[in-house]
Amino acid sequence: MTDEIQTSAVPALERRNSAGGLLHARIAGCAVAAVVFAIGLAGGGYELPASGEVVLLAAWPLLIGAIIGFVPVNRPSAPVLLACTFAALLVVWSLISIGWSEAAGRSVVVAIQYAAVFSVLLLGAVFFRAEDRTHVLGGLLGGVGLVAGLAVASRFHPDLAPQPSAIVGADRMQARLHWPVGYWNTLGFLAAMAIPLGLHFAADAKRLLSRFAAAASVPVLAICILLTLSRGSILIAALAVGASVVLSPLSLRRLVLLGAQAAGAAILVTEALSRQALMDGLTGRGAGVTQAGEMETLVVLVAFGVGSIAVALSFVPVPSWGQGTKVRPWLRAGVCAALILAVGGGGLAAGGGPRVERAWNDFRSPSLQVEQGRANSVERLSALGSSGRWQLWKGAVEEGNSAPLKGTGAGSYELWWNANSPSLMVVRNVHAQYLEVYAELGLIGVILMLGFLVGLAWGCVLSLKRSGPDLGAVAAASTTLLCFTVSSAFDWGWQVTVLPLVAMVAFAAAAAPSRQVGEQERWLAPAGGRLVLGFTAAALIALALPPVVATHSITRSQKAVGSGDLTVALSQAKSAVAWQPYSAAAWLQEGLVYDRLGAGRQARAAIVKATDREPNGWKNWYALSGVEARAGNVKASLRAYRRARDLNPNSPLFQVGN
Repeated sequence: MTDEIQTSAVPALERRNSAGGLLHARIAGCAVAAVVFAIGLAGGGYELPASGEVVLLAAWPLLIGAIIGFVPVNRPSAPVLLACTFAALLVVWSLISIGWSEAAGRSVVVAIQYAAVFSVLLLGAVFFRAEDRTHVLGGLLGGVGLVAGLAVASRFHPDLAPQPSAIVGADRMQARLHWPVGYWNTLGFLAAMAIPLGLHFAADAKRLLSRFAAAASVPVLAICILLTLSRGSILIAALAVGASVVLSPLSLRRLVLLGAQAAGAAILVTEALSRQALMDGLTGRGAGVTQAGEMETLVVLVAFGVGSIAVALSFVPVPSWGQGTKVRPWLRAGVCAALILAVGGGGLAAGGGPRVERAWNDFRSPSLQVEQGRANSVERLSALGSSGRWQLWKGAVEEGNSAPLKGTGAGSYELWWNANSPSLMVVRNVHAQYLEVYAELGLIGVILMLGFLVGLAWGCVLSLKRSGPDLGAVAAASTTLLCFTVSSAFDWGWQVTVLPLVAMVAFAAAAAPSRQVGEQERWLAPAGGRLVLGFTAAALIALALPPVVATHSITRSQKAVGSGDLTVALSQAKSAVAWQPYSAAAWLQEGLVYDRLGAGRQARAAIVKATDREPNGWKNWYALSGVEARAGNVKASLRAYRRARDLNPNSPLFQVGN
């Protein structure tokens, strides 16, 4: 009798769990879409305060969930645990490097960037279940699609992008599309990372409206990538399509739909390239208005047409290969590699060797090698120059070789580059995340990064093997992650918070465990697990909160200076120092405000503290030189000026005549 009661209770339990699971999935998907769109709309979230705010956004639910026991039990798989462990170790090692970095504030910035990656990954590992996967990935596509759609719309309607950085004149935008994310390459990478999701949902979404929207998004993502004029983004988009074909299940419907999406993208790209005014950004009240209107109509028609094809194909019964079975991705990858090698080998055999050599020499050239004044025009797409990346990469290797085991300290590259580079380029990052790790964190940092990447790769491979009928979603998420990790090898997208956020959410969704039949939601147990999770979340909050508050205070102080309210400016600067006394930026801002107030003694004291906390920061010494000069201390001013010049000898400020 007891067995009969228990058996009859199972369907009711399953119904409750199903309803609760669906609500959980919908909340997760909507939250992901809202966060991605909000960060994308706010400039993509470059470094602080955005990276710290993401840490706080992820850490608070973890802390509260650990305290009240609301967090469901998700035992992370070995790959997820490995990735989380090495991400946490990157945070710790970045903080340890403060001991020799001579720029504690910069080191904390880097540590918080890694903490953002770790916290999002940890949150996903704790909260996401396989049953949430579709909604979470749909949220990613929705958030990125809205950002890309707004970016494309801003080319036709410049008033959508009111920031001064986005507008060149009343009737012209910058040729390279970058609003709202703020950097063309990052916008292009973001759009490319969403392509696998668009391809997947266009074929496999359960709702017709979702299929329509997903299919329609792919041509829009493609034109967004083109308008960024980012060669790296085009390569990542090609990788996204190729990896999707290799990893995803195949069917006649998928292939036909892929052809339709590719044709739609090709139509938009071809038409856009034929409109010079559009490509040059002349789409406002001046030249190019007609071209912008025509192109906008074409984008809408193509997107609608591709979406309609996806809906129509939903009613056509077609055979499927690999759905829920072994897809043999290695075989597909081998075939693709063989084709690439055959084409490459044929080209070399046909006398392409000298061309390859010339291309290699062009790549290493510090210039883009296009007509002067057209470096940011469509001509760059056919150029082979690396825009100075080769020199930046060489500099990173040289910096790392100066301290190969431990590096020169997290966040130190800009300071090293200013003092040691013969180039006039002004940069903050290496434009290659993995080389930057070697330069700043040494071989120990490289090992930690490799461990993190191995965990990600292992988790994706294991998830693909176990995905069963959910193979398409897992393949799309894995490809999104692949696009991020590859793009990080030749740009600084890691520092733009929205990119690692999308990548970590995709990985967490791909590797999420499945709820067992009849399993109820449980509280996080045992108590030891809750204690570890709570302690980790509290540590993340303690790490991120002071820099976030201090950064906001510095920003408010700078704005107050601009508006002439020096009382508020000083108050905010002092608040920044109180929250982050180890930050040279906070002390420098306080000193600059005192200088504007005419309080020379207090200004000098504050800026000296900035030089103490960042002795290799040329801006601190340059500011000190001005304060000393205004105080009549000529010799001290000259010493500070010469120190600033030695730390950044290529700056135009220190050239003859200035």
